[in-house]
Amino acid sequence: MKGASTRIGNPALRQGLIVGIIFGVIGIVLDLISQFVGGGTILGVIQFVVAIVLFVSVGILTSQQTGKARTGALAGLITGFIGSVLSAVVTILILLLFADKIRQVDLAQVTSPLAQQLVTNQLIITLQIISFLVFIVLALAIGTVLGALGGLIGSRRATPSVKSSKQAT
Repeated sequence: MKGASTRIGNPALRQGLIVGIIFGVIGIVLDLISQFVGGGTILGVIQFVVAIVLFVSVGILTSQQTGKARTGALAGLITGFIGSVLSAVVTILILLLFADKIRQVDLAQVTSPLAQQLVTNQLIITLQIISFLVFIVLALAIGTVLGALGGLIGSRRATPSVKSSKQAT
């Protein structure tokens, strides 16, 4: 079996896809729990902490393979993109399927009769799409920065053979 440093393909892309899918699935599960059970603030904090751990970890793993810190940043960017888009698309599809149920849960929290008339499926879907666009942009930015931080850590931990091949190129 070949070692991690001799695998074919771009390590940043490979690691970013794998960890991005993990990030997306975690996001989907937490979004579903939030939509149907509640506890959005706590689940948001959990998702943020998980994101930090995943972004730094993917940066470390990738840069250890290449010896370059910038591959950690690229892996963090890819992880943020894949995870946030996957989470957004699946959650919006589920939102479209269960819009009435989610609206009823939201209406139960509103006491004003005027506000109850304003809470529609279209409003809920529009607000969710806007929030996911913001989430995607933030995931890209935070993923890149934390991936770069992990890349700095991982490039220092790279094996001597990776460092010597990096200097030879």
